[in-house]
Amino acid sequence: MTTSPDSDATLDDATTSDEATTTTGDPTDDSTLGTSSSTTTSDDASFIDTAEDGVWGGDPCDPWAQDCPEGEKCVPYSSDGGAGWNDVKCVPILGDQAPGEPCVYTGVVDATDDCDATSWCFTAEGAGICHSFCTGSLEFPECPAGFQCLLDADGDINVCLQDCDPLVQDCGDDLVCVWTGSNFACVIPAQNLPVGEPCVFANDCELGLQCIEGAVPDCAGQTCCTPFCEVSLGDGQCGALPGTACVAFFAEGEAPPGLENVGLCVVP
Repeated sequence: MTTSPDSDATLDDATTSDEATTTTGDPTDDSTLGTSSSTTTSDDASFIDTAEDGVWGGDPCDPWAQDCPEGEKCVPYSSDGGAGWNDVKCVPILGDQAPGEPCVYTGVVDATDDCDATSWCFTAEGAGICHSFCTGSLEFPECPAGFQCLLDADGDINVCLQDCDPLVQDCGDDLVCVWTGSNFACVIPAQNLPVGEPCVFANDCELGLQCIEGAVPDCAGQTCCTPFCEVSLGDGQCGALPGTACVAFFAEGEAPPGLENVGLCVVP
């Protein structure tokens, strides 16, 4: 038995359940990734509100072509006021934070941030990190070496996330390495839930855990937090969840180079 990388676990509450997926495929099969609808700002960020309701209302745009007027960039936003991204618009470039630097995000409706023209504030609870936009196209997305493009089904969300090893958890401070539906990538943790706790999104759990469906005995929800483990070290790593075993994450022959030993403590 292998665990399924196409679990229904999702990463954060800013994506819509019927619109956003990672890379390609059925939105019900892949994980999704996003931010909360927080409106946190900072003294260093000057966010512009141009609409009567205090929300920036930019023109529609192409996130791949970045075809907004000078001084603006094309970013995902929530067109219906909900918690998830479901469209794109032009917003003003309000800062010069470069990819990899901390940023502030006004939320999925206004959708402005203090990142530079080449990046977008990928965030949880208003404060995040600037991530480069993917280049290329929806069919052939491109990112710098060591990064992979996270996409939704329509290509409105296109952001480069750093690759990582879930056994090493090599993302650095304040980030976790989890499966995003197409690869293991560094993301901001959402809730830091412990082993065995019910979760909703793949980044809800503590460092070293993954939110996954149908794998934990007596899970009180559809998905629960379970530890990553090294297949070669056996089931002794799964003592925190009696009834589970260390099962390979990928089917035989399908693991990316260097990740052949990645497993999860699940019901075998």
